[in-house]
Amino acid sequence: MIKRLVVNGCSYMDAYAVGKGHVDLAARLNIPTAESLAKSGSANSRSIRTCLRDCYNTSMPTLYIIGVTFFSRTEITVVTPPDPVEGTWKSLQNQLPSEYNYNSTWSEQDMKTYIDLKSKYMSIGFEDQFEFFAYQLLSLVDTVQGQGHQILIFNQVEQLHLEYGSSNTFDILAKRINIVDQLKWAAVPWQFENGTTPMDRNSHMPLNIRHPNYGDHHNLNRFLVDYIKDHKLL
Repeated sequence: MIKRLVVNGCSYMDAYAVGKGHVDLAARLNIPTAESLAKSGSANSRSIRTCLRDCYNTSMPTLYIIGVTFFSRTEITVVTPPDPVEGTWKSLQNQLPSEYNYNSTWSEQDMKTYIDLKSKYMSIGFEDQFEFFAYQLLSLVDTVQGQGHQILIFNQVEQLHLEYGSSNTFDILAKRINIVDQLKWAAVPWQFENGTTPMDRNSHMPLNIRHPNYGDHHNLNRFLVDYIKDHKLL
């Protein structure tokens, strides 16, 4: 029986946890403990890596809820000194990060060069890259379940099936009910369409990628509870 709920992802899941969305979800599912591994600005590789580390190191049967972030994000090991939790990993989008606590062998120019090259190669062969990501998610599901836990993965904002993946890739994702609608469903715009309020601080951003207000997690939690119950994930 699941005794612990853990959410993971980028700032969307971090804001969700700040607003106690994970606590509310755990209560609705009769799970006694709720925790968050989410970190603002993080890449999908971080969510996978930290989820794997947690599932191998906990003896408490856990339900992991992971919100998939922007596919273009990546992470590299350049941070110094190492963070107690993150180690030397640093997640990146397509711009320079505001913090420059890099290893002495890694300069700001190195970071600019890396971001430029990443942006270039991400536009080449992206279907192959996304296919590999799909297999990473399937492997994560199998590993988590193999360790005696359960997992649910959903997409947050991007229209991934239109931007990155071929139909064959999404057929791969259809093999697991643990991945909501093959990542075609996007939780954030869906929440706004159903009355969730966006944060004022994100007013400069397009509505479909703004953050839901702290504490306004009820639409998402109703969806997650219904999905978990309908697919008998607990």
